[in-house]
Amino acid sequence: MELIGSRVRKLREEQGISQENMARLCGIERSYYGRIERGKANIGIELLLRIAAALAVGLPELVIDVTEEICRRG
Repeated sequence: MELIGSRVRKLREEQGISQENMARLCGIERSYYGRIERGKANIGIELLLRIAAALAVGLPELVIDVTEEICRRG
């Protein structure tokens, strides 16, 4: 989850969106959103899709770095 959280944070920061606004866009509490970025929360596909939509990216773009890192680790 840390890899996904880092990717989400990176994309959010690149777009200049605050954590508070991201949480609002995703329909979740800001504290829960913060745990997502820190890799401390398990999230399902539905929430991943909401995060991708809030960032205006497709799900593949959201998880591409994560997928590549997992493949490298074997």
